[in-house]
Amino acid sequence: MRWHGILYILQFSFWCLAYLFALLRGWRDKTYSIPLPAILLNVAWELLACTVYRQYLPVAPVMAITWLLLDLCILFQVFLYSPNEFPGINRFVFASLILNGLLLCIYVFHLAHAAGLTYLLSAFPQNLLMSILFVRMLKVRRSLRGQSFYIAIFKFLGTLCAMLFVLLNFLSPLYETTFAAIIFFDLIYLNLVWSHLQRAGANPWLLW
Repeated sequence: MRWHGILYILQFSFWCLAYLFALLRGWRDKTYSIPLPAILLNVAWELLACTVYRQYLPVAPVMAITWLLLDLCILFQVFLYSPNEFPGINRFVFASLILNGLLLCIYVFHLAHAAGLTYLLSAFPQNLLMSILFVRMLKVRRSLRGQSFYIAIFKFLGTLCAMLFVLLNFLSPLYETTFAAIIFFDLIYLNLVWSHLQRAGANPWLLW
């Protein structure tokens, strides 16, 4: 039981660190560091988990609230630096798209919950999509703009701790397959970030 508590705290801490380094890198590079669809899904999941479906929350409320606040800060960065990433879209139109996207994510999670998909289970496909989107964003940007080795490593470690925590409590081929896919894409992302740093001759361990 002691290991469960340790893994529980570690996954929370590692993901918080990933968010914090994403915010720092975003401010430095004048962009956002987490893919936009992933941010919208995260905010929707955490907003519902802290309010409407609080009784089904698979993590402590303070954890979900902390993640929600960090994700809202990153969402603010998305809006703030939208002209850098989407120069053909004015801020009002972009804000409307973000709001509609957020409402759509909330509606999808609501439908999933109504269909019997638990909050614990719905978080795994969401995490998998985030891992895939990180790889895609790095490929599209063709640089480490908004990215750092610390974001990659802490996301990977947070997911690894969550995987071990869940597998110690639940055994399911679906969980195991989803986690294996997440780890696979996280390792690809880590390798891509490391390769970019090596080619640039940069120190991956620099905090800033």
